[in-house]
Amino acid sequence: MWWQYARFAGVQRLCMYVFIRHLLMPLFVTPWFRLRVRGAENLPRRGPVLILPNHTSALDPWWVGYQCRRPAWYMASAQLFRMRFLGWFIGLQGAFPKQKFVRDDASADRVKELVDNGQPVVIFPEGSRTFDGRNEHVRDGIGRFVRELGYPPVVFCRVASGHLWRPRWATSTRLVPVHLEYSEPFDFSGSTDEEIVAVVRQQIVIDGDRFAREGFDTWTWGRRLAEGLPAYLWACPACLEPEGLRVTEDGNGVACRACGAAWTLEITNRLVAANPQTEDLTVSQAYDRLEARYGRPPVLDRAVFECTGVVLEGRARIGRVGDTTTTELVAEGLLRLSAEALSVHEGERELWRLPLTELRAASLEIHNLLQLRKLDGELLQLDPADQSTLLWEHFITPWNRQARGKPI
Repeated sequence: MWWQYARFAGVQRLCMYVFIRHLLMPLFVTPWFRLRVRGAENLPRRGPVLILPNHTSALDPWWVGYQCRRPAWYMASAQLFRMRFLGWFIGLQGAFPKQKFVRDDASADRVKELVDNGQPVVIFPEGSRTFDGRNEHVRDGIGRFVRELGYPPVVFCRVASGHLWRPRWATSTRLVPVHLEYSEPFDFSGSTDEEIVAVVRQQIVIDGDRFAREGFDTWTWGRRLAEGLPAYLWACPACLEPEGLRVTEDGNGVACRACGAAWTLEITNRLVAANPQTEDLTVSQAYDRLEARYGRPPVLDRAVFECTGVVLEGRARIGRVGDTTTTELVAEGLLRLSAEALSVHEGERELWRLPLTELRAASLEIHNLLQLRKLDGELLQLDPADQSTLLWEHFITPWNRQARGKPI
């Protein structure tokens, strides 16, 4: 078995797996994360298997694939491979690149090759990591993809607490136990694409606020828990002032510059109010208040929008992404989002314009870099000067979908 795997994957990758599996994981990773696993015996020891988890953390591939008891392969964002050392390192662990939110035939062919050779492959059907524990949207193409692969066995994995180990917006990690739960293998032979998608959505759904209500049954630890949170909560959940929140001096809470409301953040992502006039919230509940206030598609200032057509604006830089993480400057100035386009201005002069009908997708990559993929394949990066990239993604995506006639 191992000799056949070495012939297929290469000796270098096999050695990396043995090092991680038998040295790094037992001595460091498993005690650190305190993995609590149910259903790992459902993973086939031989033959092809497609493993579909929800996506909570950059370490999901390690946590999920480690239970296979054999080397697993992972579909990963192509942006990671532009970081040369990281791309090399994760490649040795079985990762291969996938362009996010677009059809990538090279990646699909790689999965087909792996499945045909009896390999376990981990794919995240949501396509993006969660920010607050709630599931992201499962894309419809997963049903067709399973069918095109010839209906291999599918095992689902729920990662229940991975989003609390290091929330996507956070700057530091926390010590919390990571809970994994594997389903029994599913055989989708004869199922329609729509039926497969429905099962996928049902099998990987988790309760993102479960631990905020119940807590953990063991010790946990973290420091400066709220650092990075204002990038996600880009308006105060009390007065809804944009860019109103700041991190408190101890790093464990947030307070609003405008209304004075303040909260302490617990390790379970529960915001505990500092005074009786402000109510306790979870991070996801706070974000829902922002969505309810600014609408869908969102408008920052309704009066300004009705007068000028501007949805959102701020100083920003637009760069063209190459083969590495460096970007070539395209335009820099006052960036404006309207119902029709993104545009950069300097005074009365328009320096750059991208009609939203020519934008295929806006995606948040590692370190929350905001990238814009055009229909012609060109990849751009948006770098706001003083605003959150999460704010811009929240506004661009629904307006882009509306401009292209897609459901918001």
